[in-house]
Amino acid sequence: MSERPRRNETTGLRAHWQYRFDRAIAGGTGKLMLWLAAISAAMVAVAAIFLALGIRPDGEEEALPYGESFWTTLNMALSPGTVEDPGWPYRLLMLAVAILGVLIVSTIIGVLTAGIEGKLDDLRRGRSIVLERDHTIILGWSSKIAAAVQELVIANESRSRAVIAILADRDKLEMEEYLTDRVSSLGPTELICRRGDPCDLADLAIVRPETARSALLFSDTDGDSDALVLKRSLALKRMSERTGRDCPVIAEVQDRENGEAVRRAGDVQVVEPAQLVTRILLQAARQPSLSLVYDELLSFHGCEIYFHSDAQLNGSTFGDAAMSFPKAAAIGVVPDGGKPLLNPPIDFHLSSGDQLIVVAEDDSDIAASLDSPLVFDSSECRDVALQIREAESYLIVGWHRWATILVNELDEHLAEGSTIHVMYDPACTDGPSDDLAASLTAITLTVEEATTTRRTPLERLDLSRVDEIVLLSYRDTLDAQTADSRTLLTLVHLRDMVESVDRPIGIATELLDARNRALASRGREDDFIASEELVSNVMVQLAENPDLGAVLDELLTADGSELYLRKAANYTTPGTAIAFGSLVQEGLRRGEAVIGTITWTASMTQPSLRMAIDKSEQVTLEAGDGLIVVAP
Repeated sequence: MSERPRRNETTGLRAHWQYRFDRAIAGGTGKLMLWLAAISAAMVAVAAIFLALGIRPDGEEEALPYGESFWTTLNMALSPGTVEDPGWPYRLLMLAVAILGVLIVSTIIGVLTAGIEGKLDDLRRGRSIVLERDHTIILGWSSKIAAAVQELVIANESRSRAVIAILADRDKLEMEEYLTDRVSSLGPTELICRRGDPCDLADLAIVRPETARSALLFSDTDGDSDALVLKRSLALKRMSERTGRDCPVIAEVQDRENGEAVRRAGDVQVVEPAQLVTRILLQAARQPSLSLVYDELLSFHGCEIYFHSDAQLNGSTFGDAAMSFPKAAAIGVVPDGGKPLLNPPIDFHLSSGDQLIVVAEDDSDIAASLDSPLVFDSSECRDVALQIREAESYLIVGWHRWATILVNELDEHLAEGSTIHVMYDPACTDGPSDDLAASLTAITLTVEEATTTRRTPLERLDLSRVDEIVLLSYRDTLDAQTADSRTLLTLVHLRDMVESVDRPIGIATELLDARNRALASRGREDDFIASEELVSNVMVQLAENPDLGAVLDELLTADGSELYLRKAANYTTPGTAIAFGSLVQEGLRRGEAVIGTITWTASMTQPSLRMAIDKSEQVTLEAGDGLIVVAP
């Protein structure tokens, strides 16, 4: 049996103290400072004992008291200097104190410098906690974030101070530089970027969601974006369970089925870009210039949708309440505990707890007065029946997976006998399926493959039979900038071709990046839909007002009431001045909520949009102008 090797006691003791020393060094700046302070105090105390026991300069008869000795030694350690007093024992003692003082002071300076640099490095890496309240947090990174931040900055202009905290697995400086280049003046809004995994509870705690006013969850660019959004929703739910507090969550989800899973994960409002973009693109295609209305209502520029409660309106009809606002336009009611009802009957009675849905430029413009209701003479209005919509012909150039929604919506809206011709580039997308064409009931779908950026195949199209052109991006296979470049090239060809046709043809164009909209001057026939900006605007609107979701659902679907452009000639004699309140009053009689006007002049490349006009203002509308209404 082999003899167990004996442990080297010296080596063991040395290793033990080495281990203790290493732990002290690794303990951080705070522990190092405590150790250095203790060593310094011990050194000064020992040297002071020698002075108190009698080591003193030659010629001094009495030793200094211990307190004075300690003070003298401490001064020499902190500020080493020359010792000119005679007496070698005293000189040697002070020399030792000075040398040790230099070593300790320099070590303290080094430790402090390293500690400060470490703290600055932590700040640069974005790992410090955000000690804020009532702030907006954004989880994950997306190209839509810049547009969302810009909208939040505008929404926060009326506040003395606001904070936006972004948590994403990206470099903090990279995020800050990206947003600085793309967001204008922040005003009272402070932007805070932190690096971390939004699905990790420890990282999520950095932005303190339990004290936030709302949370925005953007999809990432990879194929598992919906799964990441779901994980982030679950992480927020776990944080709310831990803290007992939560905040409204608005999530972007690409797939409708995944949207249902995200909703079930917690109290989450889901925004589906496919539904949102294609439905607004549909509205712009069916009614040119209507995209301008959505652009304004879904952003914080100009007029917005508000919810207004006023006890003095209890018991009044919707018609009387709508005419009691001099500057705001009432478009619906939210019954107490019920769902929004857009464009209710004129004799709908308001009850306690009901809220009016109004369009106004600012909440200060929403002031009702039933003591002096606004009454206008509607006899000047023309009672022209709406024309029955006839069969139409649509041309869709380009294709992506969301276009199926667009075609199905057109099938519901267009008159029977309408046609849709799709031209797409097979190198960029798969095109419509055979099942889609077979499922349509009111329209006939034809498909053609061609290189849509070349003029030759486009010239084969017979535009004389086309009522509206819808230009789609190749978002499935191309990045945003490449897809928009191809879209703009096709748009230039189509514009030139439309000019040779002897009747107006609208062009509704989908762009992915809002910045590319500025590259194409808007023509009279053009409507631009910026997908990413649109999604960001809606998410920010819901973050500021979660109740708005149900209103947008009705406005953007075929069910219920929608936004329409009525010809001004259907309401008033062209060229005749009339009080805007008369038009609102006549609209209520017809079962429509009039909220604004769209007017043209010969020099305009885009129409002038006005909403929530003062009802006493006289407006003059020409035959080519329109009224914006909410109607069934």
